[in-house]
Amino acid sequence: MKTNSLYIYRGIKFACVVVILLYAVSVSSQNEKRRDRTDSLSSILQEIKTPGEKLALLREQVAMNRQQKVEALLDKEIVDIAMQLDSFQIAYNTMAELSRYYYNRDMRDSMLYWYAMIDTISRQRKECPDALFTAGSLVCQDYLWAEDYELAMNEAIRQINLADRESQIYGQARGNYNLALIYQVVGQDSNAVVAFRKGLGWLDKNVDMQMLELQFLSDMVVSTLRLNQLDDSEELLIRYENLLDTIEQDYKKKNYVFPALYYRCLLYSKYSDLYTRSGQLMKAHDYLEKASVFISDSLSGFVKYAYYQSEALYYVKAGNKQKALSAIDKALALEDDLDMMNLKMQLLRDCGQYQEAIRVYKKMLKMNASINNEAFNRQITQLRFLNDLNDSEKQLRELAYQNTQIAAKQRQLIHILGTVFVLLILFLVLYHFYSRTRRLKNELLSEKDSLLESERQLRLMKEKAVEANRLKTIFLSNISHEIRTPLNAIVGFSELLVDDSFKEEDKVAFASTINHSSELLMNLINDVLELSRLESGNYSFTIREWDAVMLCREILSGFENMPRPEVKLTFTPSVDSFLMNTDRFRMHQLLKHLLSNAIKFTHKGEVNLTFEADTENDLVRFIVTDTGCGIPVDMHIQIFERFEKLNEFEQGTGLGLPICRLVATHLGGSLYIDSTYTKGARFVFIHPCNLQITKEPPSN
Repeated sequence: MKTNSLYIYRGIKFACVVVILLYAVSVSSQNEKRRDRTDSLSSILQEIKTPGEKLALLREQVAMNRQQKVEALLDKEIVDIAMQLDSFQIAYNTMAELSRYYYNRDMRDSMLYWYAMIDTISRQRKECPDALFTAGSLVCQDYLWAEDYELAMNEAIRQINLADRESQIYGQARGNYNLALIYQVVGQDSNAVVAFRKGLGWLDKNVDMQMLELQFLSDMVVSTLRLNQLDDSEELLIRYENLLDTIEQDYKKKNYVFPALYYRCLLYSKYSDLYTRSGQLMKAHDYLEKASVFISDSLSGFVKYAYYQSEALYYVKAGNKQKALSAIDKALALEDDLDMMNLKMQLLRDCGQYQEAIRVYKKMLKMNASINNEAFNRQITQLRFLNDLNDSEKQLRELAYQNTQIAAKQRQLIHILGTVFVLLILFLVLYHFYSRTRRLKNELLSEKDSLLESERQLRLMKEKAVEANRLKTIFLSNISHEIRTPLNAIVGFSELLVDDSFKEEDKVAFASTINHSSELLMNLINDVLELSRLESGNYSFTIREWDAVMLCREILSGFENMPRPEVKLTFTPSVDSFLMNTDRFRMHQLLKHLLSNAIKFTHKGEVNLTFEADTENDLVRFIVTDTGCGIPVDMHIQIFERFEKLNEFEQGTGLGLPICRLVATHLGGSLYIDSTYTKGARFVFIHPCNLQITKEPPSN
């Protein structure tokens, strides 16, 4: 039996080698033909003088020199000729090709320049070409690979909205592809699959987009494999293979360059991944052998990483840990991936190599901290940008106000001069124009009242500006204090981590403290942003019908392990079920803040959540009661102010209760402290039951 399997294995490997050799001979022959054709085109171009004929030959030459240095020069010449001939579709497509050329060479400024050119010309001509979405997709992906997720998401949504307005099928497909990639990168594979399917639905309406369909299938199968949707994955791979055969034949007939090695290696690697996950290890091994023949130094790092990842998963499943570790090391040499590092750490631990596993774990912690720091820096940069933008808008408003004042004074001066002139005439004919003089006097009195009112308004505006400046100063003082504490912990313990005089157990404790401080810092930033959104009105509420008892039990389930052993967490509903219209996310947000505060300040006794339905007044009271230290009566109003804390040495930002009160207010209810309860603290949240259900947006 072993002998037969060995012969089969050798036969498959020999067949793969023969196929590759035949493919190499074919490619060599095609390259020779392409070089001859290029030389022939160059000589013909020198003789042709008419722009139309020259344009066709230049485009053919570009097709044979993809991603070569000469391609950019040829494309720019095509753009110039196309603009002269008013062939704007050719100009658009060539500009998109230039965007692709500079995208592959990591030249973002040049890529953005040609994208802006397409956008500007198409706006002037009131057109919406496919090339605009091709270049926009490259811009979106460039932001995505640079981890500028906000910019990438904004660009993807902008393209989808534009395509929807213009009923542009290609744009809708491209936009959903970009959105799916973003979801895939951030780990939301379920949303990614939905976006991929939506984009494929648009592609099915246009059969001429084979390369884009190939990209869809290649990337979509990654998410379906992660979600363990094996049947869907196999269906996608079969469709991918059939489409790849068709495209390869078309390119071969046209003598164009097609990176078949890239797509074949990726296809066989994904097949191996599929059969590894389904437990069909023989098939997985066969496809892994097919893919291994394509591996070379000239192959893209992305494809080699996919191959080594599939190889590692196969050997893990097959129980060959040493080969799995070897494949993981090859993959990590191409890209530092936390999932692969975690798999390596588990394998090292299983093999008893604990020191090496600890080293990998430390590297993972360092990478994770670096990622968090980069994300924090990006958020701070965005906050600074928003602040600068607000300052610029304020200066523009002040400038517009000053211009208005100057114009008003000019009008007033002209009016006074006219009045003096009229008074001189009236002095000569006083009796005849007596009535007119009184009317003018009344107008002057009215203008005086208007000026006094303007002066009063200016005083009010000045007082508001002074108050706003005072609040800003207080906010900056508080936020700097709250940020400095965790930052000091992060910096201090980070220095201790590199000190070899401490034991590994101490360093683990230091790393835990750093992670905890990072979480505190992130919670502070999230609370500040959430409070800012609520105060500025930049928020949305989705009102649906929910069971209040079910919501309360969901919220309490997240606190099962939080209370101290001496504290009992209870829930005493007055009914078994109560349906009400509310926003599920906001209810979770508000009650979680109240319960976490109660648990934090209750060292012994009970924390209780209950609600009372008042059908007469059409409202519900949610009550959180604890037996903790309580809140002094004189602090019952002040405690809802920002950064206000009973104990400055307790952990927390002092923003939870202000956020809760804003949420309660936006839901049409209220939040207050029951002053009659003296055994601890009791917060009462009144929620109206007559909220209107939010209408769902119409489906496409």
